[in-house]
Amino acid sequence: MPGGYRVNAGRVSARTKKGHDMKGFLIDTVNKTAAEVEFESKLETYYKLLHCSTIDIAMRRVGDRTFDVVCDDEGLMLDKPVISAISKNCEPMLVGSLLFVHHDAEGNTTGLSDDDVSYLRWHVRHVRTVNDPDGHPCMTGVDY
Repeated sequence: MPGGYRVNAGRVSARTKKGHDMKGFLIDTVNKTAAEVEFESKLETYYKLLHCSTIDIAMRRVGDRTFDVVCDDEGLMLDKPVISAISKNCEPMLVGSLLFVHHDAEGNTTGLSDDDVSYLRWHVRHVRTVNDPDGHPCMTGVDY
């Protein structure tokens, strides 16, 4: 499925003809899932995965590790933003769907290791908020 993604057995994949997929960890606030994803690092794929039309990449710590977080640049402008990352003191850090990745020395996006994915999965909790009383996955322990 060039340039798109699909859910298959709990995983979201973004496949391309060239097969240059990398591994990330996606908090999807629309589908209320948190899962390892394989994707091609291109703008259109980020828009589809994050359900948005503009992105930003923020560097954040989760516990004692640092990650790049691809997020909706206009997430706070929504009528009811969904908190998707909180600090160890339960302070809101980010809203909307989030994609956790790394970068290399040149600043290019790189994928996560299996250990990174397990680490992030351990930090996900199901939270309920005013804007989402049924709850959704949220990354915890996030800091600047």
